[in-house]
Amino acid sequence: MKTPYLTHPSFITVPTAKYGYFTREGGVSHGYFEGLNCGVGTGDLLDNVYENHRRIAAEFSVDAEQLLFCKQIHSTKVITVTEAWQRHARPEADAMVTTQKGLVLAVMSADCAPILFVDPHKHIIGAAHSGWKGSLDGIGEATVDAMEQLGAHAGDIHACIGPCILQDSYEVGPEFPEPFMAQDKANVEFFKPAMRAEHFMFNMPRYIEKRLKQRGIKHISGIELDTVSNEKQLFSYRRRVIADDLQNGVQMSAICLS
Repeated sequence: MKTPYLTHPSFITVPTAKYGYFTREGGVSHGYFEGLNCGVGTGDLLDNVYENHRRIAAEFSVDAEQLLFCKQIHSTKVITVTEAWQRHARPEADAMVTTQKGLVLAVMSADCAPILFVDPHKHIIGAAHSGWKGSLDGIGEATVDAMEQLGAHAGDIHACIGPCILQDSYEVGPEFPEPFMAQDKANVEFFKPAMRAEHFMFNMPRYIEKRLKQRGIKHISGIELDTVSNEKQLFSYRRRVIADDLQNGVQMSAICLS
């Protein structure tokens, strides 16, 4: 059985790697987690979550043990992966890079931005989980740094920003823009007034794109799909908060060298 996933026509135009932004479609979870919930800490039945992982791994023609993901902590920590680890021993980090074939690098998201990377010339890949804090602190740039340590060149790296919370769904409070403005006054372009006084709507994917461009990434694409408003297709933490119910699934985005 095929498990649906999203791709972008301008990302990975050479057969260096296979990747997919998986949605909530094609899984075995039920209730709040209906579909392809991949979160081991969400409260879903672990047997269902592991079956969902197995289905994703099958899309890459590997065993579930080769599907690798971290304990995401909204940091700028990047792991250089040389071999698979056991599920119970997964490290704390928010990005991974590798030169090893057969290892699938995966990140979880439910409003944060999943970013996949590839240097098609050096055969180096990366995957990053980028929420507002990680984006501000530079998880994208840290991933590029780690890829360059393996021999990649920033100008050759392709990056793709997956489905995440888009600006029309991302209302923030009056204090939120301050650290972005302190970093660069030009970041005002990523905020527009909200309906509520002194609140703003934040454009996270465009901010991420700017930071990647400043780091020297020339090839950036994005899947403009809002997690909050696409309930049938995507999980969204914010949507569940609005509904006053914190039970929610997460989707997985993954990449593997061919």
